[in-house]
Amino acid sequence: RRMLHVGENIAKGDLRQDFTVDDRILGDTGDLFFGTGYNYEKGDTIIASLFHIDEAYYNFLESVQDAVSNNGNPFGQPGQIRSNVDGGIGIFTGLSVDRKVVIVE
Repeated sequence: RRMLHVGENIAKGDLRQDFTVDDRILGDTGDLFFGTGYNYEKGDTIIASLFHIDEAYYNFLESVQDAVSNNGNPFGQPGQIRSNVDGGIGIFTGLSVDRKVVIVE
């Protein structure tokens, strides 16, 4: 999962990007490159976070996004949220994150 915030901390920052990718996007070298809109000004603080997630959490996020996209669409199929919580909707998982904070000069 890739998240990009602009601001001094994540809680108060402006979330500019939030998406998930899977290992199939990696090339032969195993390198992965992310782009951005580059709409920043001098002095902006950019917080880039790359979460290493398991397959169950990836499937949960994708199913939530699909359900939100189909909500209100009379031609869309109802989305079923994929969960690993018995008797509820949600996900039980662990996360590790790589984070870098950059100030635009």
